[in-house]
Amino acid sequence: MKTLFIFSLIFSFSAFAQLDESSSFEQYTEACQQGDERACSEGWYNKVTREIGLNESGEPTLNPKFLTKLEEVCKSSATMMCDAGLNMLSVPLDNANKEQAPGNEKANEIYNTYTVSNCTAIVKAGGESYFCTGILPKTDNKQLFINFVLDCTNSKDNAICEKGLKGAEQLNVTGEYLDNICKEEGILELPVCAERLQWKKNDEAKRAESDSFFTKLFAGIGLIAALFVGAFIFSTRCPSCKKFFALETIGKENLGTHFDGTETKNMKTGEIRDQNYNTVATIHKDVTFNVFKTRYKVTQRCKKCGYSFKFDKAETKKVRA
Repeated sequence: MKTLFIFSLIFSFSAFAQLDESSSFEQYTEACQQGDERACSEGWYNKVTREIGLNESGEPTLNPKFLTKLEEVCKSSATMMCDAGLNMLSVPLDNANKEQAPGNEKANEIYNTYTVSNCTAIVKAGGESYFCTGILPKTDNKQLFINFVLDCTNSKDNAICEKGLKGAEQLNVTGEYLDNICKEEGILELPVCAERLQWKKNDEAKRAESDSFFTKLFAGIGLIAALFVGAFIFSTRCPSCKKFFALETIGKENLGTHFDGTETKNMKTGEIRDQNYNTVATIHKDVTFNVFKTRYKVTQRCKKCGYSFKFDKAETKKVRA
């Protein structure tokens, strides 16, 4: 029996490998159902679309022969072949609907009847379909998702949980599925759970590090701001009566200006633009400034107690040489 099984398996693989344009559509269907994904799409392309003819874009035309074959397959248990046919139907049908071309009632009926039910069957069986990934999230699959979670957590079986993971990927709810089955470290010993938990730990560590950095940054900014505010408030304090916000300037005598040397800065002095006036480069060069300092004798008086006093103050002005 074991020898016979191995012989049959080898024979089936060799049969799949020999599929070509001379093979029947039924041979492609059988190979597709037994796991040869290439046979699913090539069965439609080689045995259906080539027989009915393609348009200039290489897409099947929506003629009765194509639609009859598609409906026949979708009514059977050949879900992957149905998926391949629906996928091939979707583009020309979408284009025809956009152009509001008449005579697409049958094509729309087949698409609307079998798309969601067939995709759901594929997901339930643990199959994968790029076409269905874009279809299923638009439908109500809450119960299907719940079933995947329950099957995994009730069975404690890795294979069933991995099947649910594939289904969750098709439904675009991978993260939600993992969060539901990977609530504790090491649950079911699923490798994907270990990865999910490690990702969460790393994410939490990064967030904590980021929060700590921003906390320190804001604390530093707050401290600097407090120092500036404190210095300003202190500058309004009367030296005599010690009251804040009491000083006013009543005199500012210019004591003279003197040259205090030069200072050089590297500055942007121009731009290079292309024919569309977009800046492609900037020109920088060293610019020299003459520095002048002016000294003042400032007189301030307290509005509260009338105390007055004088102090020297210097102001700097830079003039381009």
